Amino acid sequence: MVFIAEIVLLLCGIWTLVTGRVPAAVTGSKFRLQGTNARYLGGIMVLPIPLSVVAGVVLAMMGEEAVKFSVLAHASAVAHVQHGR
Repeated sequence: MVFIAEIVLLLCGIWTLVTGRVPAAVTGSKFRLQGTNARYLGGIMVLPIPLSVVAGVVLAMMGEEAVKFSVLAHASAVAHVQHGR
């Protein structure tokens, strides 16, 4: 489900960067955004997939430390939930 949202954001972001207008499906029919501000928003909409790729590469380069990091983060979150914090 999240991946579908990322694909929709990517497509809308590319459309916005190319045309300079945000699709009405994103902003609604009453609100229009055009020009430079629309292109800034398009750049932000395109970011989730490249950032996730960069995060994946960084975690892959970390190797065993990445596994320890994710296990410690999960254990910490579980501990907070169990202790009611």
